[in-house]
Amino acid sequence: MRKDRVYKLNVSFDADSCDINGADCGCPGGRGPSASCKHIAALCYAFLNFCELGSLPDFLTCTDRLQEWNRPRKKNLDPIPVTAIREHQQSITCPSISPRCSRIPSMYDPRPQNLR
Repeated sequence: MRKDRVYKLNVSFDADSCDINGADCGCPGGRGPSASCKHIAALCYAFLNFCELGSLPDFLTCTDRLQEWNRPRKKNLDPIPVTAIREHQQSITCPSISPRCSRIPSMYDPRPQNLR
């Protein structure tokens, strides 16, 4: 779709019944006596929308609005001191499905003895 082209539209309406008497467009598909193109249809829909709402809607492109897809979530967590983390660690338990799983030791260090 090329946005650098501007076509001239001519639409004539009947003043009493608001019916369309005729329309033509400057695009290749809108020329001739039995021509039809999307520009005339878009103008008719915009005219109908204007008659129903009383105004035209704002035409905002995707770059006119602020981006929403990478907006970070609001942080709902309050900061806590590092010393309080061990208290939370001790309260963690594994589900009762696994019999081997028990409480996680608070001083557990997975490194070998010689690397501690």
